[in-house]
Amino acid sequence: MKKSFHAIITAVVFVILICGFVANSLWIEKVLYNNLCKQAYNNNLSIAKSILAMVKKTSDHTRLKNEFISHLQTTCDYLQLPNIGHISLIDSNGRVLAEPGLTSKENKHISKYKFSNTDNEGISFENFFEEDTIKAFCHNTDINESYLLSAVTYQNYDCKLIIHQKTSFIRKQAKEAAFPFLIIGIIFGAFLAALAGFITYRQTKKYNNQLNEQKKILEDNNREISINNEKLQLKNQELNDMAQDKDGLINILAHDLKNPIGGIESSVKFLFNTIDLDEDQAIFVDIITLQINQAKTLISDVLDMNSFENNKSALKKTEVDMVEFVLEKEKEFRAAAEKKNIKINVEAESNHIYCLTGATELHRITENLLSNAVKYTLHDRQIILRLKEFDERISIQFIDQGPGIPEEEKHLLFKKFSRLSTKPTGDESTTGLGLYIVKLLADKLEAKVNVESSDKGSIFTVIIPK
Repeated sequence: MKKSFHAIITAVVFVILICGFVANSLWIEKVLYNNLCKQAYNNNLSIAKSILAMVKKTSDHTRLKNEFISHLQTTCDYLQLPNIGHISLIDSNGRVLAEPGLTSKENKHISKYKFSNTDNEGISFENFFEEDTIKAFCHNTDINESYLLSAVTYQNYDCKLIIHQKTSFIRKQAKEAAFPFLIIGIIFGAFLAALAGFITYRQTKKYNNQLNEQKKILEDNNREISINNEKLQLKNQELNDMAQDKDGLINILAHDLKNPIGGIESSVKFLFNTIDLDEDQAIFVDIITLQINQAKTLISDVLDMNSFENNKSALKKTEVDMVEFVLEKEKEFRAAAEKKNIKINVEAESNHIYCLTGATELHRITENLLSNAVKYTLHDRQIILRLKEFDERISIQFIDQGPGIPEEEKHLLFKKFSRLSTKPTGDESTTGLGLYIVKLLADKLEAKVNVESSDKGSIFTVIIPK
């Protein structure tokens, strides 16, 4: 393949150069042909004038046209002109009066030949004959031959002396003169093509060596990557095993904690129902009950978090009437809100807004956000649940009237076990998992959760695709 590539490059360069040199040789040939034609015109015109003057001297004492023609015929027969030229004498009708080898019985005419000037423009025989001295071309259709014509008019006998020269001979001379340039061009082209092939070979060899080096480096890198991939796979397997162990441990701890906490809760209820407690004892029982509820909430949230993180099943969508859904949630949290004298208002643009989404996930998202709104809203205030419908989505806004979220702590929202400086307004318990679970479930619904906050309260907006 490499050898054929070098050969192709060499051949292409050679062909291009040869085409260029051939074109140059043809141009040189054309220039030489034009120069030789001009030279022949001028030389033949001078010869014609000299022959005419010489013949006029030898025949002036007789003043006879026949003698003049006879002298000129003799001159035509014996005078050897350069470049295979010959002389002829014609009258105004185009009849040939004298020409090498012409006999008195022959009746030749040239008036029907095709004439053209030096600019290759066609002219008639009459125009050709009228000019005293003229340079022109003539094509003899009978023998398919072209001639250069240098002609001089002899007014005494109304005839014209012409010196003919074959253009084929002049073209041959031009070709012979241009041929050395073509040979030199071919030799020079072969040299340049060989040089191009050699340079291409050297450069290709150089690049091949570089490619081989790069290939070797790449192979070494691939081997290293392969080894690292194997190590990474082992680490990933270890991490998966650790994650499974962690999930198993969480489930075991959560379930195992339920039993003693349930036992404690039963004992507290028994004491409360069977023993008359004084005021201090009743306070302690309430504190224990609160701690039990907080522990149960934490265990429930941890189990839910673990379940949601490991749940890879497809989303099950059902049609939900969002207005009816939010009204039901308002009823569920009405009692908790009334303990703090908080009113929950539901605002909707219409009586029914339908959405095709995951009902289970939507229930948990709404419960967590509404629970937080109740926890963090100040006493004697209100919470607004606002529903809006757009072309392709629906938004639910949870607007509370609490202390708000500090700007520097907003980045902690939706993170696992994140604790903010803002505290619930009724000493309610928090696990730091509520918003993290909201984010997990929102991602599964392909929904977005936006937060706006100030010292007058916070707005959590859930945007759900319809």
